[in-house]
Amino acid sequence: MDQLSMFNLGNKGKAATQTEPMQEAVAAPQNAQKKRNDPSQSIPQNTSTMGEIYNTIISELRAYFQKNNFVTGVIGLSGGIDSSLTLKLAVDAIGSENIIGAILPEIGLTAQESITHAKKLAEFLGVKTYYHPINALVIDFKLVPWKPSELAQMNSRARTRSVLLYSLANTFNGLVLGTSNKSEILLGYGTKYGDLAADIDRNGSGRDAWR
Repeated sequence: MDQLSMFNLGNKGKAATQTEPMQEAVAAPQNAQKKRNDPSQSIPQNTSTMGEIYNTIISELRAYFQKNNFVTGVIGLSGGIDSSLTLKLAVDAIGSENIIGAILPEIGLTAQESITHAKKLAEFLGVKTYYHPINALVIDFKLVPWKPSELAQMNSRARTRSVLLYSLANTFNGLVLGTSNKSEILLGYGTKYGDLAADIDRNGSGRDAWR
């Protein structure tokens, strides 16, 4: 896979105000948009070590959205552990009504079981989803006047999904939540401008779960 890259926030195709790192997130400005519901009221304040990590992630994630005046989060759902965890954390932090899930399989390659898992979890958590196979989009990458390597094709799939996620984020004025875990980040296992592209990745930084 490509080497690790830094993430930049773009909004509606234009350079956006630089958002601040997660660990510096603080209380929301006075003019931040209010959500219909306050998920913090229902979050169990677990005092165990795992509970403390969970509570910290939730509070920092919520504060990050509030500080940067965003309400909507966009997540690519694969049906796997990492995107499922990201979805649950996001729902607990900013509310299911503020999350958009994108299920972007490649028909013939993506397991139907993974698609089913992604759909069922989103439905269970009350999250709106968009389903769109990427087959028609990635085929053009094979029509170039050179023969793309298998590595190039793999990275093109990841980048195609990233383009769609940011299309959703720009359309609904939201932030893309990354789903890479900390081990992947440290190993550089991912696609630059692809699955590593995100406005915020709470699984892969700070006090997070290791894979």
